[in-house]
Amino acid sequence: MNRRHFLKMSSATAMAVAASTMDGLPGNPNFFRTAQAQAVPGASTGSMGATEITSVCEMCFWRCPIVGKVKDGKLIKIEGNPKSPVNGPRVCARGNSGIQLAYDPDRVKTPLKRVGARGEGKWAKISWDEAFGEIAHNMEKVKKQYGPHALAYFDHGASAEFMRGIFKAMGTENFTSEPAFYQCVGPAALAYLQTVGYVTTGTRQYNDMANSKAMLLVASHIGENVHVSHVREFVAGLQNGSKLVVVDPRYSAAANKADIYLAIRPGTDTALMLAWINYVIQNNLYAKDFVANNCDGFEALKKEVSEYSLEWAAKICDLKVEDMKAAIEELAKAAPNVNIHPGRHATWYGKGDDTGRHQTYAILTAL
Repeated sequence: MNRRHFLKMSSATAMAVAASTMDGLPGNPNFFRTAQAQAVPGASTGSMGATEITSVCEMCFWRCPIVGKVKDGKLIKIEGNPKSPVNGPRVCARGNSGIQLAYDPDRVKTPLKRVGARGEGKWAKISWDEAFGEIAHNMEKVKKQYGPHALAYFDHGASAEFMRGIFKAMGTENFTSEPAFYQCVGPAALAYLQTVGYVTTGTRQYNDMANSKAMLLVASHIGENVHVSHVREFVAGLQNGSKLVVVDPRYSAAANKADIYLAIRPGTDTALMLAWINYVIQNNLYAKDFVANNCDGFEALKKEVSEYSLEWAAKICDLKVEDMKAAIEELAKAAPNVNIHPGRHATWYGKGDDTGRHQTYAILTAL
């Protein structure tokens, strides 16, 4: 269990206890349930002679199941849980660094209260009881003075949603993950929901890279990020002979493995995708039966993208027409076993066209 996980669990539990006298909060001691890591039964295993403690890594949102090796009361190694279908015995470098986080000499181990002016940098150590007491007191004060709807909670990720129970018990549902959602995976999730009717990207991206015959990555840094199971699926696809097309301004680790690499001008992905959609339609490379039986608005799409040629996109994207053509034909040749990665952190561009860009991925996937 790392520091962040410990603080989240402790704060939620203690705050609930401290606030148990507030109007509207139930007095039921079972209202909040704490999570506990338990040692795996059996003797110490491995050459390290350590006890194995199962837990979940919280160094990123992937939440890989892990096994912590504890010897003489100290965490000495972190490994992936071999029983996990997600990451198996593997854990990434960030997950391994959880040990450094736990024993960092600069780690804040107690709550700190500002005792000087804001920005002055003066802090005093206080106990957990004092910290939770102040939080509960101020929440109750706001509620009594302004009503329960004057309280609000903004969370991010499934691991933070349990705190919503506190606000519900206080009489408000002023909680949401929308600010974080729209700054992260939101545009991509909405794009696929609007285009194909279901979410293909969220806490996980739903792909079948391992069984694909061709893969398209648009600025997806698989192999450099921390999504262990995704890396496994990506590597399995490559091992099975899947052709890889990578579109990325930067020569990434994935680009190094690509059969075709397009070093596109930053921020021009949509132009490339529109030209590819038009090329697939004009050259009858799309799945005609699937489109006829499952898609609406094909004629309108055909008309809308008709002006977007490879030559038009080449000038915008700073790419060669022959390279763009070779890439889309490689993908079309592998149909229907093509994996067009939906992407995740869509908002790095910051130009307001994030949802539209991801809709082009969804449309090309359908074709």
